[in-house]
Parts: sequence; structure tokens; C-alpha cells
Amino acid sequence: MSEYIQESTDSIRTTKAYACEGSQLKNFIIKNRKVRQNDNTVDVFSNLLTTSVDICFGLCYAIAFIYGSQLVLEGTITVGELVAFNGYIALFVNPVNWIPTLIARFKRAQISYQRLDKVFNREREKITVQKNKTTEKLDGNIVIKNLSFHYPEMLEKTLENINIEIKNGETLGIIGTIGSGKTTLMNLLTKLYNIPNGKISIDGKDINDIDIETLRENICYITQDNFLFSSTLKDNISLFKEDYKDEEIKESTKKAVIYDEITQMPKGIKTTIGERGSDLSGGQKQRVVISRAFLKDSSIIIFDDTFSALDNRTVQELLENIKELTCDKTCIIISNKISDVKQSDKIIVLDNGNIVEQGVHDELIHNNGIYQEFFEQQSTKAEPSFFS
Repeated sequence: MSEYIQESTDSIRTTKAYACEGSQLKNFIIKNRKVRQNDNTVDVFSNLLTTSVDICFGLCYAIAFIYGSQLVLEGTITVGELVAFNGYIALFVNPVNWIPTLIARFKRAQISYQRLDKVFNREREKITVQKNKTTEKLDGNIVIKNLSFHYPEMLEKTLENINIEIKNGETLGIIGTIGSGKTTLMNLLTKLYNIPNGKISIDGKDINDIDIETLRENICYITQDNFLFSSTLKDNISLFKEDYKDEEIKESTKKAVIYDEITQMPKGIKTTIGERGSDLSGGQKQRVVISRAFLKDSSIIIFDDTFSALDNRTVQELLENIKELTCDKTCIIISNKISDVKQSDKIIVLDNGNIVEQGVHDELIHNNGIYQEFFEQQSTKAEPSFFS
């Protein structure tokens, strides 16, 4: 029930946009009625048990009083012994009366335990821990050899036989159909999933031999979901790290073309935004997230469908700043727009987890493949180039 309420609250804008309030309310009433019926069933049995216990103790008192009085009259026991016996019975009343309450609480606790057990039984992330941890600076030379991968809950491979080589200072463009494995490949590069040895290496070192913290410190991954925390803009850009000064954060927002809009907010970069950035527009959220790339000094920068909510003028200014940022870094651009990847040093085209084409823009547009299809579909649109 709590999960349903949270989901309904998070999707309130979508619900209003599609006028689904009636169906949502109907589902809520159905689920709420079911929960109420379950609670009522537990309460009925709990109260019946409590009443039964009270009746049993009442009968015990009655029998003890009637039979005990007869024994007192016969001189078998004294009045004091009768009172003491009834006192012993009274000592058992409260503990036994607690049994129905404990049963009800146990059933609720059992459900909570089952939910927690599912979380605790999930396999923990296997992190390579070095005895002498160092803050090593990676150059960003990436080699991927014969990489295949499928998610634990799926049998079909998401990626198959991927071979890529990127040198420091180069830009790799990745384009492909929806669900072709573009984001999955980046998740493996940031080691969000376990990878067999010898499949991915950075600067000649197997990715499994690189300390996980060092790896992720050297990679800035701008994801497509634009996740923001319910905190200040400063915390969202710096990701709660206190190593950065306010001036550095402000400079990163200027490069991300969001500074002017932030200055119009009540407290500037210290303005608190709503849950998941609900107070910001889609374009503002994207630029706040992009600010992290300008703030974090990383050797490898990944842009995963980063400009989808921005207008052409903003994109043009932003891309010029990104071009300056990535001149001496390894850059990976994931996009479905030809204009974003056309000036890349290398371009690969993914389809169903396989690299079906690779090369440079001028070659790929004449290959009669997926890249050419994308180019022809988008050639009538005036979109800025990533490095124009």
C-alpha cells in the first residue's frame, strides 16, 4: 500500500496530464479496502482470543471462589490460602492477555521481515579493495576486447563480442537503435556490474585490478535520467563533496549555460530544489547535471543522451564549452542525433548488442547501413554539430 501511494505521488503530474485521477482513485480504494479487510480479520481473531482468555480467567475465578469457599467452610484450607490462590491466578492474567497482541504483532512483523529479507539476500556488489589504496590518476586509454554481457535475470545477451579502442584525447561517438546496449556498455565501463577478467582495460590495467573508487573518480558519467537529490543546487552539482569552492561551482554552471537562471533563484546555488528536481524544467535539470562534468576533473567523460531537452541555441553554446573541456580527455558521446557524433574521431553503430558499423562520419554515410538511415532521416533538421 505504501509503495502504491509513493508511486502515485511521484507520478502525479503524469496522472493529471492524462486525466487518470478517477482510475487512480479507484485503484487506491480497491487496495485500501483489501488492506482494511486484512487488518479487520487480524483484529477480529485477536479480539476473539482476548475475549476467550478473559472468559477462561473469569471461570477460573468463579470456580476457585465457589469451590474454595466450600473448602474453607469444611476447614480444609484457611481464608488466607484461598486469597493467596486467587492472587496467584491474578498474576497470570496480564501475561496471558498479552498473547493475542503478540500474535497480531508477530504477523505484521513477519510481513516486514519478508520484505527486508529480500533486500538483505540480494548479492552485494563485489568491490576490489586494495591494501594500499592510492588516488591514481588515469590517462583514459580504454581497450575493450570480445566483451559479451547479459543481465542476471535475462538469458539473451545484451552485448556480444564488443571490440573498441579509445586513446586519450579521442572522442568516441556511439549511436544505435533503442535498446541496442549503449547505456549497458557504459554501465560496464563504470563497473556497475561484474565483468570477466581481460575484457576491459584502462591504461593497460584490467578494470578488475583498478580500485573501484579510483575508477569512478576518474570517470564523469552524465546519465540520461538526470537524477537530482532533494537538496540544494550546490549539493546536486558537487554531489555533497566539500572539496569544491562556491566560485568553482558557479564557474561550472556558467559553462553549462545555467548560471543566469540560477542567479534569478532566491538563494542562488544554495536554493533547495524539490524532490527529484521537481521545481526545475527538463532542460534546467539536464544543465544542472552537465555542470558536474565541468566541475569534476575526470580523465574520461561520458555524455549519455545529454541534450534531448535543450533548444538548439542553448545546445550550440553548450557544445562549444564541452569541446574546450574534452580537448585533452577521453570523451564518449552516446546519442541518436548524427549532429552530436559526426565530428567524433571514431563512431560505432550498435544494433541488438552488436557493433554493426564503425568508422568516421564521411565513411558511414555511404555504407548503406543504419547510420546512413539515421543521417537521411535527420538531414532535413538543422541541428548543431557536437564540435561545430
